[in-house]
Amino acid sequence: MATTTPPATWQALTQGEPPAAAQARQRLAQLADDIAMSQAAPNNPVGERREAPDARGQARVRQGQAALVEGALECKQATRNMTVAAGLLTRNELNRYQSLPGHDGRFKSEARDLVPANSPRITSATDFKNLPPGFAISFEAPTAAHQPPHSRHSMVSLGNGFAVGSNNGCIHPPAGSGGNYEKMDLSQPDLWLADGRFKGKRSEQDAADPYERFHVLVSPLDQFADRVKARLHEEDAGRANCMPCRIV
Repeated sequence: MATTTPPATWQALTQGEPPAAAQARQRLAQLADDIAMSQAAPNNPVGERREAPDARGQARVRQGQAALVEGALECKQATRNMTVAAGLLTRNELNRYQSLPGHDGRFKSEARDLVPANSPRITSATDFKNLPPGFAISFEAPTAAHQPPHSRHSMVSLGNGFAVGSNNGCIHPPAGSGGNYEKMDLSQPDLWLADGRFKGKRSEQDAADPYERFHVLVSPLDQFADRVKARLHEEDAGRANCMPCRIV
């Protein structure tokens, strides 16, 4: 049986794509950044703030926040919601997709639809700083001995080392109000271990726990949206083929 070699780098995932794909990810990241900054506590600024959004940008933030309410405390759902907020998917498309057979709580928590198991890994602060905007990020670790790693947290890359995700405390002590979208600088060298895993801002004792050291996998969010649409198309085609023949 032929095997598929996993892409070694994020660049391999985007090689040869049309310019519109990168532009869509940039727009998604811009919206994610604006939303996170609009929700940030005044005493907890992250990164350098760009100019405030104009009236149109402020309207996009309001619309985006409305699309992000559903399941915001669950980090993988928060990342999926961002594709709706940015217009890569409609809420109806995402809801239909998530209601398909097999798309239960385990499917949502494993998040292999967002970041497939053979996705490229980020292994250092420098690698993360070079990751472009609009990628889904999966922080993966086992929950018990002899178990394979699985997604414990999900975020969206903003570029230049920053990321946005649900403020639920999975990889960092939470700041501000839980359920908001929080912006973090994940390109700080002290957040990464020499073996290429991410430890975050946990204490040295916690970081020594093998279940609190994360492999970091990434995949473009526009490609997630494409997979959702392809799956829905397959479902619609299957239903059409199963319709009983009409008697003339």
